[in-house]
Amino acid sequence: MGADVVVDHTGDVPGQLRAAGVDQVDLVLSTSGTAANVDWIAEILRPFGHLAAVDLDGALDVGPLAAKSLSLHAENVFSRIGQGRILAELGAGRLRPITTTVLDGLTVDTMRAAHELVESRRTIGKVVITV
Repeated sequence: MGADVVVDHTGDVPGQLRAAGVDQVDLVLSTSGTAANVDWIAEILRPFGHLAAVDLDGALDVGPLAAKSLSLHAENVFSRIGQGRILAELGAGRLRPITTTVLDGLTVDTMRAAHELVESRRTIGKVVITV
């Protein structure tokens, strides 16, 4: 996967990092559950570190971030006019999604299987249903 350390995001992330010899990090990219995880995210970030989040659509307690002078970078895809065009140009044949599971046919069974996989929170990459 290109990572030095892989952690289970459903477990004790700071503990897993410490066990791997990593006390703090410079940057966290959070794509899901940022508001619920802000305490442990702030714990593992070095002072003046950076949190980049793409899922902020509600309230976020920034107290844990402010206490360590952390920077918050928030982005919402398509928040800028022309964002879709920019993404299309950037990905024109160069960016490919990481697809690990392909289910054949749009049926009740494949929909159920896809939901079970995603709800397990254990998948790596995309689950795709071909039509």
